[in-house]
Amino acid sequence: MAFGFGLGLFGGAVNSRLHELEALAAAIDRSQATIEFDLDGRVLTANENFLRVSGYALVEIQGRHHSMFVDPAERQSEAYERFWERLRAGQFNAARYKRITKDGAEVWLQASYNPMTDASGKPYKIVEFATDITAQVQAQRDLEAALGDTGRSSAAPRALDPFARPESTTWASQSPAAPTALPERRTASRPWSGRAEAVAVGAGGAGGAGGAGGTAVAGGAAVAAPKSTAPASTGGGDDQWTDF
Repeated sequence: MAFGFGLGLFGGAVNSRLHELEALAAAIDRSQATIEFDLDGRVLTANENFLRVSGYALVEIQGRHHSMFVDPAERQSEAYERFWERLRAGQFNAARYKRITKDGAEVWLQASYNPMTDASGKPYKIVEFATDITAQVQAQRDLEAALGDTGRSSAAPRALDPFARPESTTWASQSPAAPTALPERRTASRPWSGRAEAVAVGAGGAGGAGGAGGTAVAGGAAVAAPKSTAPASTGGGDDQWTDF
C-alpha cells in the first residue's frame, strides 16, 4: 500500500511538472517568434509569430537553409560560417540581427540561438527565440539623423560649447569669416585637474581646430578650444550589432 501511495505521489509530481513545461512552452509560443533548425541550418519548423514577421508560409521555408533570411552580402562570409560552426559546437548566441523578409524588406530581431542537447549532451538542433525590434531600430536611426542635421546646421555657434559633440569641433574650417585678429600673446601653463594646459602661441594666418580639446588658430590668434565632456560616439548604430 505504501509503495503504491509513493508511486502515486511521484506520478502526480511528474504530471505537474509536465503541465508546467507545457504552459511555459505555450507562453513562449504566444510571445516570441520561434524557429527551429537542424545542425546544418535547415529549417525544421517555425511558429506563427515568426512566419508573420518573415512573410513566409511554413511550407515555403521548411527544408531550406537559414541563409535565406540573411543579407546576400553576408551569406558567403567567414563570419557567417563561424556563426554556424559555433552553434553546432553547442555555443549559445544572442544579439540583434538584421534579417530579410520574403518581399526583400529589412527587419531587425532581438534574438537568441539555442543549441538543444540530448541526454548525452550532444547538440541535435538549434532553436531561435526572437522579438521584432524593427520599429525601435528605425526610431533610433531617425533620432540620430535628426541630431546629425542639427549638429551640421549649428556647427559654428556650438564650437565653444563644452558639451558639443566631438564632430562639431571642426568649427574653425566651417566658419564663414575669420574673426578679427587679436594681439599676439603667450599663455603660461598652469595645473588643471592634475594636468597642465597646453601653451598656445599665436601665429599668422588662419588654421583649423585640432579636434576636441585642441588649439584653434584664426586670424593670428591662438585660442584654446575647450575639451568636450560628451561621451565618445559609438558609431551609427548598425555596426555595433551582429549582422548575420
